[in-house]
Amino acid sequence: MKYLLDTNIVRGLAAGDFPDEAAEIERRLQSGSVLPFFTCEVVIDEIVVKLADDPDAWFAKVQAYLSWMERICGNSRVAPSVTNIVRRVLHTDPQLDPDDEIAKWNQVRRQILKAQRFSDLRPRIQQGIRAFGPYLREKLDHWVADKGELCRKVRSLGPSEPGSRKASEKELVSGVLDTHVKAMLSAAKQFATHEGQVREAGQISSDLREYSYFEASIITKALLNRDFNFSKRRNDFHDQMLCAYPAAGYVLVTKDGGIRAKLTHTGCPDPRLCSLSDALVRLDRGAG
Repeated sequence: MKYLLDTNIVRGLAAGDFPDEAAEIERRLQSGSVLPFFTCEVVIDEIVVKLADDPDAWFAKVQAYLSWMERICGNSRVAPSVTNIVRRVLHTDPQLDPDDEIAKWNQVRRQILKAQRFSDLRPRIQQGIRAFGPYLREKLDHWVADKGELCRKVRSLGPSEPGSRKASEKELVSGVLDTHVKAMLSAAKQFATHEGQVREAGQISSDLREYSYFEASIITKALLNRDFNFSKRRNDFHDQMLCAYPAAGYVLVTKDGGIRAKLTHTGCPDPRLCSLSDALVRLDRGAG
């Protein structure tokens, strides 16, 4: 089993929020154990972007976060990109992107760990980090727009006659899941000639269930509350991206009760999540 550490786990270790777990991790590392803990682009993005707008205020904290990441995950235990994970789920012969960006971020990580302050970084790296802030904000803007469009689609499929009954929350969840999977299948079919056949809808739904049920949770909440503002929930973008990783065989290690609550509330079957202490217990039981 592979365990993917959420950003809040890395930050919590650096902040001293998990003293017992940190001591156990240290003991295992000193004994020469290689822990099956992984990081990913989503976590690195969330940490490094803090330097984009206020590098001096955040440098020491970011360095502490990355130090824990380096000790636990090393340079090699970086999970594939979300794009490649989804392509593997959708297609029988996916054409995967090279992991150049991940290699680039690994270089940035190592440079930050060696530096005393942000100004010690090479000018090219400083410029890249500063430019990452606007880039990520644009990506979040696209996510907000996509969620709004999905809401409009689901609303267009529901009862629209005056006096018609309102759909129940359970029906809304079902409708969002159906629309979500159909949208993924539709997008996948456009690339079928290059990436092999599109896999069965049932298998896609099962593999990507955490990702899809997270989507169902936030879209349903928006459908039930017309004042719901996705712009104020932009952090949900990163949480949803992390929910794609169980499709590639990772258990998401998180202390974020919000993720679990969203999946439980919408009825996600067997969500592949655990706490840091649970992950360490599972390793002792041979589940890792």
